Amino acid sequence: MKCEKVKERLQAFIDNETSSEVTEEIRNHLTSCISCQNELRELQKIDTFLLAFHDEEVPEELSIKLLNISQSE
Repeated sequence: MKCEKVKERLQAFIDNETSSEVTEEIRNHLTSCISCQNELRELQKIDTFLLAFHDEEVPEELSIKLLNISQSE
């Protein structure tokens, strides 16, 4: 599997949403590709960062403002 295809599927790989065949292909590719290893690490950092905010509640007034902005566009 080439880098382009691996990078397209890395988030699904992290989320365990790839088939066993694709998972194995990505793992094999990652053993020898520093670029994709770096991309994987960056995505994992982002996931970890976002998980810290997963349980944060958005204030109601902010939610209303965001909804109003998106509806006016």
